[in-house]
Amino acid sequence: MSNLKNIIDVDKLLIHAQPIINLKSNDANLQYFEILSRFLNNEGNMLYPDEVFPKLNSDSLIELDILILETTYKKLNQMSSILNKDYMATINISAETIKNKLDFFDYLKQLEEKHAINSENITLEINEKSNEGLTDFVIKTLTNNYSLAIDDFGTKNFPIQKLRYDVLVEVEKESPALLKKVKVKLDQSFIKNLDIDNALDNAIDHAFIDMILTVKNRFKGIEIVAEGVETLNIANLLSNKGIDFGQGYFWKKPALLDESYSQPLFER
Repeated sequence: MSNLKNIIDVDKLLIHAQPIINLKSNDANLQYFEILSRFLNNEGNMLYPDEVFPKLNSDSLIELDILILETTYKKLNQMSSILNKDYMATINISAETIKNKLDFFDYLKQLEEKHAINSENITLEINEKSNEGLTDFVIKTLTNNYSLAIDDFGTKNFPIQKLRYDVLVEVEKESPALLKKVKVKLDQSFIKNLDIDNALDNAIDHAFIDMILTVKNRFKGIEIVAEGVETLNIANLLSNKGIDFGQGYFWKKPALLDESYSQPLFER
């Protein structure tokens, strides 16, 4: 039984967005952002995801995913006049939904019809806790014409073996052309200190990035997103290495998604 309504006010979900910046192009029409939800408790106080998710049981996590999807699709429909046809919205999906909601993609199709949203504009993002049902979810995501983002790559729960064998190899078996719809997001712990003068830590972080670029070269078409970019120097380092996208406070903190949204550009 869900305990969601005991923890948040389900009628006052706040949809925030943080831009994801193309490090290879200054095209302002490339509208790309991650949906990041914020919550209010029943007393009206702001709550962040790390204050909410640990308190939720399995049923509640699935219910929250559905609530976020419904609210996000409604918001995207309301913003159709300012979003170009090629925008991309990334939405996080919990491990519980991946494992237990067997009719998930049927539900998404219903949402798309209801709110006039195109699946080509949606990226489904999965995190390091996703294990059971992962490969099946990945293939269904891509064959249903969504894009896929792998979050927190490099953490202990999403190592290179899991990325390679449970995701990329299986996608390649299904169709090599689907790899171009896959993005791998590097955990910010490898990014935020790239320009700090600590020889050992710096060398480890650079080696990690070089390793994922080797993976990118092997699985042609995938793109790499670096999270936690906080300085121009780091943005330049990543761009020079060949990282495709950056996300972080250097460009913009998460903010309410509304008609004032604008896509920052990467300017060296």
